[in-house]
Order: sequence, then structure tokens, then C-alpha cells
Amino acid sequence: MRDARRYAPGTPVWVNLETVAGTTAASKFYGALFGWTALARHRPSEDSSHWWVFLLDGRDVGSLAPGPHPVWAMYMSVDNADETARVVVDNGGAVAIWPEEIDEVSRLAVCTDPLGARFGLWEPKRHPTASRMHEPNSFTWGELSCRDIDAAKDFYGAVFGWEGRTRPFAEGSTYTEFFLPDVDQAVAGMVQMNQLWPEDVPPHWMLYFAVADTDEIVSRVGQLGGTVSVAPFDLADVGRIAVLNDPEGAVFSVLQRR
Repeated sequence: MRDARRYAPGTPVWVNLETVAGTTAASKFYGALFGWTALARHRPSEDSSHWWVFLLDGRDVGSLAPGPHPVWAMYMSVDNADETARVVVDNGGAVAIWPEEIDEVSRLAVCTDPLGARFGLWEPKRHPTASRMHEPNSFTWGELSCRDIDAAKDFYGAVFGWEGRTRPFAEGSTYTEFFLPDVDQAVAGMVQMNQLWPEDVPPHWMLYFAVADTDEIVSRVGQLGGTVSVAPFDLADVGRIAVLNDPEGAVFSVLQRR
């Protein structure tokens, strides 16, 4: 793993796909959609499963592992995963997987916030972050969808030091950008789920992948076994977005920036 850089603690630095059906089908879908290849790497010796790394032109963009649900998860950089996991619990969250070391690459944990949204902790070891981010066919943005934005602000402020700045959004909703102290660039976003959202949609983190052409990506999803949840649309000052499902049902978005 090369060409990675270090980011301040509290910055999203890694994404992982959990798959139920197995890694082969998922790697074929994302390989055909984004041009990724998958490289198998062993997890800790006491774990007989595998941890796969997604590569784009030989540089890693995320990972793939067996899991209980097909879902994409975003991991935030932390100085100490064990200490941060305790902060998560102390502030009303939960830890589904307590910190464990992955192939000397990182020490990671899987958590949920008090609202039920899933996210991860990434304590860098040999590898601080994905080698490719914010480039076409790589991760570029994470966005929390929830109904209680004040509770989310309090929780993520306590865990990562994020400051949430909220402004009005479409249809009586709000949009929040999360900032680290003394950093002008937002590290993540949050949309308030209002009455237009179906009641059975739980709070969740939506992951966005940068693409060169949203419509071209969407045109191929069905052929590859996936589905389109939200057809391409333009968001002012942001770009062209679509919400997709892979063949197992894992949801993700693509973003063609302006």
C-alpha cells in the first residue's frame, strides 16, 4: 500500500464493504462498475476469514470482508481506537466489534451512534489511509441521514471533536457540515430526515464515490445486477448524484462534482 497520506484524527480515511453472499460476486460487480480489482489479505490469525483490499490501478481504495449485512461503512482516523471506543460507549453509542489489528495495517473497530447509524474507527499502523480518495472511482464524501441532528452533533462532537454547522435545506429539512477545529474544509455532512422519508428508513451513513460521469455509471448498474434507488439528479453547487444498490442490496451514491 503506497501513496497514502496522514489526515488529522476525526477525518474519514477508509471504507469497507460487508458482504453476505461472498467476496467473489461483490468484487466482480465493483470491478466492472469502477474498475477495481480485489486482493486477498489475511485477518488476525485467530480469525479464519479474509479481508480483501480493493485496488484501482494498483492503489487501494477500500476493503471487502464477510459480514452479517450487506452494507458500506466509513472509518474515521483516530489516535487510539481503544480509547475512542470507550468514548463512544460513554456517550451513548455501542461497539459491535472492539478494536482489533488487521494485518499490521491498522487497528479498527465497528461502532454505532446513539441513533443506530454504523461507522468505524481506524487507528493507523503501517497504513494511514486509502491511497486514492476524492478521485474518479474512489470514496469522496460521507453523509449521515438522521432525524435528531442535535443528538448527532453532540455525539460526534464528543467522539471526534466535530463542530456541526447547520443551514436550511430542501423541503423544510436542514443540512449540516461537520468541521474539525481550525480546519476550513468540512470532513462529513448530515441531512435531516423529515416527513418525506419513509418511517422504516433507519439512520445511516451514506457513502459517496466520485465518478467522471454519473449517467454513464447508472446506465451500467442494471446490466451488472444492481439497481437504481434514486435516478441521477443535479444538486446546485455540488454536482450530479445518483443512489445505487449493488446486487446484494448494499446502498451507495455516486457523485460527479461540478
